[in-house]
Amino acid sequence: MDTKTINDLLNELQTIEERFNNVKVSQNDYDFYNVVYPYSQMIDAKLESLIKLKPQIIQLSYMNANKFDLLIKSYKELSVDCHFHRTSKKLFTEKVKAVNYDLKYIYQTIEG
Repeated sequence: MDTKTINDLLNELQTIEERFNNVKVSQNDYDFYNVVYPYSQMIDAKLESLIKLKPQIIQLSYMNANKFDLLIKSYKELSVDCHFHRTSKKLFTEKVKAVNYDLKYIYQTIEG
């Protein structure tokens, strides 16, 4: 199974956190049409690569279809929420931790 996709998503998660921290400091939301929408489209394309691996990923001992679907949903939400200063820091941080944990688990399990 290809770990490059998962590694790319882990790296992009850091970018999402950086964008969130920047928007919290500046208190200025990113422009929806010029920044948020194109960024979410790019993330969706990357997630499609992971979704193609779903049959193999849900075979892992810790993963199942519901957990995988929640991982995808949460990642998509983070890719949008990181652009708005009214996003709850606590909820955002918890979601980042959960997504990061699941992606790292998948990556490490595949790596062996």
